[in-house]
Amino acid sequence: LHDNKLTGSIPPELGNLANLEKLSLSRNKLTGSIPPELGNLANLRYLYLSDNKLSGSIPSELGNLANLAILYLDDNQLTGCIPAGLRDVADIDLGQLGLDFCEGEEPAPADDPLLDRFDTNNSGEIEKDEVLQAISDYLFGVEGVVVTKDDVLAVIRLYLFGG
Repeated sequence: LHDNKLTGSIPPELGNLANLEKLSLSRNKLTGSIPPELGNLANLRYLYLSDNKLSGSIPSELGNLANLAILYLDDNQLTGCIPAGLRDVADIDLGQLGLDFCEGEEPAPADDPLLDRFDTNNSGEIEKDEVLQAISDYLFGVEGVVVTKDDVLAVIRLYLFGG
C-alpha cells in the first residue's frame, strides 16, 4: 500500500491481522499517531511507515515485535523517545528524527556486553585501537589484520552512501 496517496490515520484494526509479516504504508499522506495496536502483530517482520505526516511518540508496544527485522519511520514528525524494545531491530531507520532511546531503558555501561569485551581491565574505558581492530575484524572477517581508521571510515561511507 506504499506510495498510494492514502490519507487519514492508520486504522488500529490492523493490529488484529495476526499473520501479517509486512506492512508497507510509506510514501503516503497518513496523519495522526502510530496505533499501539500494531504491537500485537507477533509475526510482523517489516514495518515501513516512512515519508508520511505521522506525529506523536513511537508506541512502546512496538517493542513487543520480537520478529521485527526492519523498521522505517523516517520523514515523519514523531517526538519522544525510541522504546528500548526496538533496540535489537536489525535495520532501523529513523532518519533525521533525532530521537534517543527512552531514558532509564539504556543498559548501564557495566552491564553492556560490548563494553565488557573491550574493557579488559574493568576501568570503564576502552582503547580506541581495540575498537578499530574489532570493527576491522567484523568488516573484513580476518583477525589480526590491522586496518586503519581511514580504511574503516571508507568502508562505512561506502556502505552508507554507496560509493
